[in-house]
Amino acid sequence: MTDRLPLTSILDRIRENWPETATRETEIMVSLIRLNDIIDARTKAVAAEFGLTIAGFETLATLRAEPAPGQMTPNQLRQTVLITSGGMTKVLNTLAADGLITLTTHETDRRSKQISLTEAGKKRIEDCMASVSETDRHLLGQSLGDGEIDQLRTLLTQTVAKLEAN
Repeated sequence: MTDRLPLTSILDRIRENWPETATRETEIMVSLIRLNDIIDARTKAVAAEFGLTIAGFETLATLRAEPAPGQMTPNQLRQTVLITSGGMTKVLNTLAADGLITLTTHETDRRSKQISLTEAGKKRIEDCMASVSETDRHLLGQSLGDGEIDQLRTLLTQTVAKLEAN
């Protein structure tokens, strides 16, 4: 992220050169986009330390969050992990080759597969997620106190929930 113009400079340029768009809403959205970029870069770096791509990380995390027996079809995964069907096939094949998931024929639909975490996959995503969570805590803790983090969590989750409901 060091090769990027700082957020404050971007917002200053908007205020100076395009003042009619320099609203609090624009500042929030540009800030959220930049925050997403920072989070994405750090998560990719941590996932890579565990031999995972970001798509592999998201796939394993999605499977780990499923209730027992923790199985999903490729289509169900695609609805959660935003990836094309071709991309999903590549990710699943890689994770299966690495022994992190198993692909079995669906009981009622022979054309479909069931995807399950292996014990190795469960351990890998749990270790990786612990590292990602620690990175997230450190990232937010650099600039916010506990109360501010709680406020931010509340505001963001309420906002997203309301937007999704519409």
